[in-house]
Amino acid sequence: PGYGQPGQSYGGASYSAPAPPGGYGQPEPSPYSAGSGAEVGPNYSQTGDEDKSKSGKRSTALQALNNNVLIWAGFFSVSLFVYFMVSGGDFSFLMTYGAMARMFGFGILNVKTFTSKRATGVSIKSLQLYSLVFFFRLTSIIRHEGYLPYDKSGDWLYHVIEVLALLFTSSALYGCMVPFRQTYQADADKFGEISVPAGCGAVYLAVPVLVLSCIIHPNLNSDFFSDVAWTYAMYLESLALIPQLYMFQKQATGVVELLTAHFVAALGF
Repeated sequence: PGYGQPGQSYGGASYSAPAPPGGYGQPEPSPYSAGSGAEVGPNYSQTGDEDKSKSGKRSTALQALNNNVLIWAGFFSVSLFVYFMVSGGDFSFLMTYGAMARMFGFGILNVKTFTSKRATGVSIKSLQLYSLVFFFRLTSIIRHEGYLPYDKSGDWLYHVIEVLALLFTSSALYGCMVPFRQTYQADADKFGEISVPAGCGAVYLAVPVLVLSCIIHPNLNSDFFSDVAWTYAMYLESLALIPQLYMFQKQATGVVELLTAHFVAALGF
């Protein structure tokens, strides 16, 4: 027999070449064919689903980033408009700008609370303290003019901003305490809850600051109650964010929601 035949002999010894799978002349089955034992179709499908999921997450993150950029761009645009068109470029505009930043921050908090229908990550104690801040400040600036900005924004704009800030704060406080109460993280909002009823820890900031304001305060309005009200709002505002920061520290996940972080950043202005 010739070479390549299964029965060829060498020196009297018999040798049979192994036949390829499927016999001679038949193509070797591919491991990727439908009939093979290797099932790769589901793996390819799973990989495709993972790619789509990652792509969707990137798209959502990019959209959130664009929205945040637009929000802050709008705020700074309005700030520049007010600076050049209303304030006249006076240095006292910084008071109006600070009030605008606070109003903007509580506006963001309302958007976060009522669009997501959740009060997670928000400290009710901080909202209570800020409500006191805006209330006492308004009781002073509505009756007297000693602590108003000297530029044109002090004629009416500053009052409007403070009123809106109080409304936004009250609205956010209502959202956290009434319709979305079940999502409020009371176990993390524990600041000052020592020998006081649950949820009343803010008294450890509100009461001592009030006493200090009665003792140490300016006299630009020449009215005790008006001067104390303005001073109390100023002192308390410097401490009102402490319960919110304390809550961030006590959260189990250690993750702060995006709009809540923007709310805190706006108050930093």
